[in-house]
Amino acid sequence: MLGSIALFLRSLENDYQRQLKDVGQDEAKRHGFDILVESAQFDASHQVAQIRAAIKNASATKLAAILVSGVHDEALRPVAQEAAEASLAWVLLNEGRLLTTFAACIPTVPSLLSRATSWNWPHPGAAGSNPLGSAGRVLCVTGHPQNVAAAQRLQGLKQVLDGKFDLVELNADWTSERARMAVAQWTNDMASDGDLPGMFVAQNDEMALGVRQALRDFHSQRSLSGPDTPITGCDDRRPLANVSFVKGA
Repeated sequence: MLGSIALFLRSLENDYQRQLKDVGQDEAKRHGFDILVESAQFDASHQVAQIRAAIKNASATKLAAILVSGVHDEALRPVAQEAAEASLAWVLLNEGRLLTTFAACIPTVPSLLSRATSWNWPHPGAAGSNPLGSAGRVLCVTGHPQNVAAAQRLQGLKQVLDGKFDLVELNADWTSERARMAVAQWTNDMASDGDLPGMFVAQNDEMALGVRQALRDFHSQRSLSGPDTPITGCDDRRPLANVSFVKGA
């Protein structure tokens, strides 16, 4: 073996994290590297401890690079510095970008690219994209606010809305089930059915699927048969291709 790579994931609860693990393992094996995969289960301090342990054992494992899908990006600053001091390559993997490149840290390993994620949201008032018109309420289901990708996507959405739409933000930490629970709780707390947003935005497609289920449950429980509710995801993944709009019935 040429050495090893360490891949640190937020969890293994969503499709993106599992995809990182699968591609990392396949490509490391194909190019002659061992790979250590660790899941933090959404615990930022545990992830930092995992990374520190890998740095401590770097000589024994011939560690060449650390790749991280962070729980809280800001919490990673100290260990990123420690990795640099140990002459280890450091790659921060953000949602929407697979293993951007192994070549950036290990010259003998070719690049791996995934489909780029667009952060250019469709305007909610644009013809054909949403019946909101020029104003209304938009609910955005986000990744963790301390993740760079979540902050960038939220900023992009706010730029598109341009202050003309009321924006509700719910943190679902990238997973379908957390998105479903967050939207279900929010709709249960609404003062009236008329407060339902005219459009739902999810920062990845997996969370959009959770939003869809929550809205289906909401309409079913209240026997509503309102208009279609637009849901916009961000990753253009196949599972969402045919479910972008949810029937009110």
